[in-house]
Parts: sequence; structure tokens; C-alpha cells
Amino acid sequence: MKMDERYSNASYGSAGLAAFFASLSLQDWGFIIGVAFSIILGVLTYRLNKREQMKRTKILQDILNKTDS
Repeated sequence: MKMDERYSNASYGSAGLAAFFASLSLQDWGFIIGVAFSIILGVLTYRLNKREQMKRTKILQDILNKTDS
């Protein structure tokens, strides 16, 4: 592979990627942003719920240990 072919492939690839994103309508962009936002909120909700459950489990474990003593 020559050096010119590598740059040619990179320029064709970036042009193709730019053409793909340019072909998306406003509705498509809204959908993509909405899906990304929903995924982010879902992950954050999962992490928050897991942290709260760990706190609750630790509190209950401490109470159980105090009553056993």
C-alpha cells in the first residue's frame, strides 16, 4: 500500500461519514439525541438505585450485628 492510497482511503472514509451525517434529517437527529439521553438517564438511574440499595443493606447489616451482640 502506497502512502497516497492510505490518505486517499482516509479522505474517502471521512467524506462518506460526513455525507452520512449530512443526510440525516432534523427528526433523525432528534431521535438519536433522545435515545442517547434515555440511555444515559437509564444508566444513571441504575447506578443511583444500586448505591441506595448498598446503603440500605449496610444499615440493615449493622442493625442485625448490634442485635446479635
